[in-house]
Amino acid sequence: MKARILKKKFLTNDLEILWLQLSEKFEFKPGQYCTVGYKGVERAYSIVSSPLEKSIELFVEIVPASLKREESLTPKLCSLDIGTEVNVRPKPKGLFTLDPHFKKQVMVATVTGIAPFMSMIRSYLKGYYPQKIEEPLYVFQGASYCDEFGYDEELREIAKSTGKILYVNTVSRPQDPRNKIWLGDVGRVNLILDTYFKKLNITPRDTVVYLCGHEAMIDDLGNKKESPGEPLGKLVRKGFEIRSEIYF
Repeated sequence: MKARILKKKFLTNDLEILWLQLSEKFEFKPGQYCTVGYKGVERAYSIVSSPLEKSIELFVEIVPASLKREESLTPKLCSLDIGTEVNVRPKPKGLFTLDPHFKKQVMVATVTGIAPFMSMIRSYLKGYYPQKIEEPLYVFQGASYCDEFGYDEELREIAKSTGKILYVNTVSRPQDPRNKIWLGDVGRVNLILDTYFKKLNITPRDTVVYLCGHEAMIDDLGNKKESPGEPLGKLVRKGFEIRSEIYF
């Protein structure tokens, strides 16, 4: 189906939030992704918006120059003007969706890995899920720099005004000049979880942990296949139910 770029917002030189206005109705589940195409090049992007919103919101990272290829869509997409027409495949895909049968919901992300969780959270706040879920939903996000958190203000406001989520974000390079105003947690998100899980009494019982983002974070916490040099993930060893989606 056809879509046009409705709005754009750059966070950094390589991170952008953009909104697409589709020409037809597009039904999806929170956590799923859509496939966007432009001039024969396609790529899948997790959807930030709730199915109850009118436009499709995406949070994308532009690949560094060393990894850029002719078939890399994100640099092209981010350079397009507002109003430019792109294509979107009519069917969403993905099984990385919220399982409301678990009482406790824990979401762990790195940078753009927050995208599917935003869709889940927005949908939850609007009554999308009929099942009762224990509150708060726990959301942990890590980044190298504090300007890479695309939705920290929204998440903090939700936490403050509703109490329905608990949001913790952390930077892994606290000494970098880009983080000079940072006053929050420091360290990689996978390394601070143990402290918070103990503090908040998050145990494997009735808990599902979703991991989305960088492969190294997911391997450290949720690797399910032990092999020489690759131990089981820390949360797997503790017995947590793990759902994961890697962003390359």
